[in-house]
Amino acid sequence: MAFTPYVGKDKNDKPVSHRRGLNVTTKSIENVTATTADCIYVVQVTGAEKIAITASGVSVMKRGDKFSKKFPGRMSGADYKARISGLAPKSVYLVRAYATSAEGTIYGYELSLETKSN
Repeated sequence: MAFTPYVGKDKNDKPVSHRRGLNVTTKSIENVTATTADCIYVVQVTGAEKIAITASGVSVMKRGDKFSKKFPGRMSGADYKARISGLAPKSVYLVRAYATSAEGTIYGYELSLETKSN
């Protein structure tokens, strides 16, 4: 089972999710171990509207599962970073960033993550 995000493209033809002045881009997965990883993502508010972001982070689903788990993110330089924990060794996960505003939650494009063995 895969996520089905609303996907558009940014000026560099990279996939992004957007809704009325709010863009979310899942950039990369870094520092992968057997049970943890970091996801780097971008949340951009564009246009004249001031959109308040009430939550952001990443949604993670193990390949073959029906449910996902959310991990909150924090600013890390110009990007956001979410620490993903509790992963199983040698497993494949689908990861996508999200941002929540008063209009709802939007998701970025999904990336695949494979954890290392112990």
